[in-house]
Amino acid sequence: MTKKWLIFCTALLCFSTSLKAQDFIDNAYLFSKRQTSGSARFQAIGGAGAALGGDYSAALINPAGLGMFNRSEFTFSLGLTDATTNTNYFGSNAQDNRSVFNIPGFSYIQKHDYSEGKFLGGAFGFAFTRTQNLNTNYQITGINNQSTIIDFFIEDLVDQLNNFNDYDDFSLSGLAFNSFLTDEFTDQVTGDKIISSQVFPNVFELEPISNRQTEVSIRKGAQSQLSLSYGGNFDDVLFLGASVGITTLRYTQEINYREDEYSLSETPSYNAFNYLNLTEIYDIQGSGVNLTLGAIYRPLDFLQIGISYATPTLYNLTDTYTASLESQWNNFDHDNDPGTAARNNILIEFDVPLVSEYDLRTPARLNVGATAISKFGFFTAELEWVNYKGARYSSNVVGFNYDFENEVIRNDYKGAINIKMGAEFRKDKFRLRAGFNRQGNPYNFDNGIDNAITSISGGLGYRSSTFFVDLAVVNTQWNNRRTIYNLFDAALSPSSVIENNQNQFVLTLGFPF
Repeated sequence: MTKKWLIFCTALLCFSTSLKAQDFIDNAYLFSKRQTSGSARFQAIGGAGAALGGDYSAALINPAGLGMFNRSEFTFSLGLTDATTNTNYFGSNAQDNRSVFNIPGFSYIQKHDYSEGKFLGGAFGFAFTRTQNLNTNYQITGINNQSTIIDFFIEDLVDQLNNFNDYDDFSLSGLAFNSFLTDEFTDQVTGDKIISSQVFPNVFELEPISNRQTEVSIRKGAQSQLSLSYGGNFDDVLFLGASVGITTLRYTQEINYREDEYSLSETPSYNAFNYLNLTEIYDIQGSGVNLTLGAIYRPLDFLQIGISYATPTLYNLTDTYTASLESQWNNFDHDNDPGTAARNNILIEFDVPLVSEYDLRTPARLNVGATAISKFGFFTAELEWVNYKGARYSSNVVGFNYDFENEVIRNDYKGAINIKMGAEFRKDKFRLRAGFNRQGNPYNFDNGIDNAITSISGGLGYRSSTFFVDLAVVNTQWNNRRTIYNLFDAALSPSSVIENNQNQFVLTLGFPF
């Protein structure tokens, strides 16, 4: 694709008022999150690593922890993620599930010693970490007797007409207009343009309409980071470290929405229209870079205090979006003209995908923590501050900006505190671990649900002089609200709470040398 064509497709997004804005706003938070990640050991203790070293996961959380390595090592992890979603929509329940094998991480740590002065050497780290699993499915279905998506098409076309005096073919409502689901006519008295539905003519506009609505979403992808790190040891008291993170993002989502089983309460025999199927496909790919600085101070043999700061991640992303709309008419003669062909199946889709290239800056992270150590193990706790309202979009295309989306992000999101804590019990070569992680509510408004993300974890480990093996199980639960389409009357905008339950199993093998 040429640069000229890319710019043209990007510019089209300016015109579409309802197509992408909310998606950009939602994705700003989605791509700013981090799940409990790292080695099985770190995941088993809730990801609390700001004041705990000796593990390759320190390269991601606090690179100062690399300075605590006594030997070089190589590690490799295997993982299985099982995600289940439950929804309730107008009293109807639905469940979906997705399981994915993955590689949570691998690493190579090279220890080096230095014998002069207080500087005792340190370790270089090369570590890959899967920071977020994006593989989930959900299904929403139920009978809606308050509205149909055709109401959204009409309202959006009116909005486009008022703002641009034209309609955007590269929008969902544009597909509906070209599918004859909506129509334009002129008021004979005022001369104003009026948008109405061809599915339900004017005589039925005030008549209650019920319909079955089903939305199925399939999401695939992950966010990962390759960390190039170094941690130094100063007299076994102060440890300093830095890490350059090269991030990757791969995300696809296919949303299939269907309406059928239309029923008019006062005209039950009306059956001009059978169903509509709307399909949207998103594909977002890109890479970014960040820097993490950290320090761990050991004032007493049994106490470690850590702090780390990760700069915002600067992503360059390419977003490809396409949509199609299938409408199934029941041999409908729309103008009662025997010379005009009746409508049956109509399929309208974008002529070409919408492609946009832009930059996303995700928020910085500040971590502070402490670890208490004894011969029986340790307990560690950490607070992490993430300013989600600091996410920003930008574009290098002349005359194009994301001012609207950035303003909504500033207003809708806020800073959140994430709490992490964990413990490890040691008995000879065996380890027993447990952890807790709670990511705070990122929203600056009340959407009627608890928006925190809570994880409970546990694990086992075995360590010898030549190898070690760790196993972790992490259960994560959170809720999010999905609004299928937005209407001017917010009370009529249909939505469902999606209850997410994810189990992650991680096995890490390590070989010190």
